[in-house]
Amino acid sequence: MKDIVKTLTEYVKIETVKSDPEVNAPFGKKIREGLDYILSLAKSFGLTVRDIDGYAGEIEYGTGQEVIGILTHNDVVPLGDGWTHEQGEVFEGNLYGRGTVDDKGPTLAVLYALKQIKDEGIKLNKTLRLIVGCDEESGSECMKHYISLDRMPEIGFSPDSDFPLISCEKTILQLKAYIPMDKFWSDNVLELKAGLRPNMVPAKAEFKIKKSILPEYYSELVDKHKAQTSEDKDILNLKFSGVSAHGSTPEEGENAVWKVFEFLTDIGAWGVTKSIKHYLLNEDACKNMGVYIDDEDRSGKQALNVGTANYNKDYNTLELALDFRCPIPQDTDTIINRLKDLFKGARFEITHRMPYLYADPESKLVKTLLASYEKFTGQTDSKGIITGGGTYARFLKNGVAFGPTFPGEVAKIHNADECISIESLKKLVDIYKDAMVNLAK
Repeated sequence: MKDIVKTLTEYVKIETVKSDPEVNAPFGKKIREGLDYILSLAKSFGLTVRDIDGYAGEIEYGTGQEVIGILTHNDVVPLGDGWTHEQGEVFEGNLYGRGTVDDKGPTLAVLYALKQIKDEGIKLNKTLRLIVGCDEESGSECMKHYISLDRMPEIGFSPDSDFPLISCEKTILQLKAYIPMDKFWSDNVLELKAGLRPNMVPAKAEFKIKKSILPEYYSELVDKHKAQTSEDKDILNLKFSGVSAHGSTPEEGENAVWKVFEFLTDIGAWGVTKSIKHYLLNEDACKNMGVYIDDEDRSGKQALNVGTANYNKDYNTLELALDFRCPIPQDTDTIINRLKDLFKGARFEITHRMPYLYADPESKLVKTLLASYEKFTGQTDSKGIITGGGTYARFLKNGVAFGPTFPGEVAKIHNADECISIESLKKLVDIYKDAMVNLAK
């Protein structure tokens, strides 16, 4: 299994972050490079490969008419700040790098499992198809294109979440908000910029404000919020630091934009500033909006992440990326209408909306996957769990997310020092091989 470690080390060094489209590279040059890497590797294994217009790649083994789909993704979120290990570094039994867990490590685990099935000559009644998409982190345009070609299997799984298995993925609603600001901002604020993606908790925020509006004790507030400062004539430059996390679990991070608005209310800014802080930038935001739902064991609680912030000085408008993860009973139009009521004159643009996924715990798919998980972990009585994350499993008529993170592991997905244990990586190959063989019998 040394080969898979070496291969993953090489793969994560290709920074497959979305960029401007090029010929046969609809999501940019680096994502195209990563897709070529995977397809070339699969071809060297003797597996059947297809390039789906640069949107995705197919890797197959088997000849049965019915197809079992395994959906993974080649693209990753940007690195961000705070890394203490190099991309592809192996340290104390862990392999570090963006994508080691989300989703390059699992992609290779499935690929090496397919290689073992082929090399061992295991007979299947169905075809196994690994589908490697290229736009999971930015709206899944790859899967929309793939579906348009009428190639999507009906059943399968996506190794892009947690074990034992995901029984429910919440509804996702992502909005771009354009909120008109008041005179306080037009007269005193020069800049606010923060965040990389809607589905990442922003770990940095840069803010510029006129010193003339600040109280004499503002240095105490700077210390309170642990901001870094510099001064330029009558302007105070502040840099606030937080902790990044996946946007589906904002409570696991520390939002730097929250700190900006806490600082502003501390210096006496009210009006629209207070409204934004109250309704969007605190742990009770959804409750304050009146859209909070707790669906308990079936689909969990409502969550909101403010992933990016940018102050447009020319138009005195604050642009925010809002990422809602909603339980099954939530009507996303209710959230949009409520925001329009709370922020008069604001514009809200839907950038991504994906309905929930719910898996029948008694289905053959769920029971087969859980049996493979229990076989190689020694666990018993495993049950599905709820996530706010969204995976490609939603594009399957009958699909679930299955691994790769084991209970108790801290994978740091969308955070600095994302890593996978080499022991876990090897175990993934065993689990996915067993699951694919049983599904394809």
